[in-house]
Amino acid sequence: MDFNKPINLKFQIKCQETKWGESLCLLGENESLGTWNNKKAVKMSTDKNTFPMWFSQTINLIPKKSSLEYKYLIVNEHGIVKWEDFPNNRIINFNELKINISNEEISEIEVKDVNFGKNPMLNNSVNSKSIKLIQTIFSF
Repeated sequence: MDFNKPINLKFQIKCQETKWGESLCLLGENESLGTWNNKKAVKMSTDKNTFPMWFSQTINLIPKKSSLEYKYLIVNEHGIVKWEDFPNNRIINFNELKINISNEEISEIEVKDVNFGKNPMLNNSVNSKSIKLIQTIFSF
């Protein structure tokens, strides 16, 4: 993978822990994910038809290295933050994506995390959809 080339990421996760007035956000080590600064977190969205699923807009980033660490957090109307309650971060390992990208362009990577607060390292699976040039990553 060319780590100087931008890629598009979209995230989705199930989170039933939010209350009215709270937002689910995404934060990570890359500048496009706020570089671990809560004030720069990427706000996700949901509505009455899709709740408890939350979705990010497409995030364009340049992956500075072969993996990307990130985590979800809930922010209330006063700016108080509740992080996912497990010690490690979620990780996307770009080298493990299961399509040959030397001859193809990946238009988008969809990251489908199953539950807020559940340690993704306990049960992980990856599903590639190379026909549509979309990479989908599932973690449980």
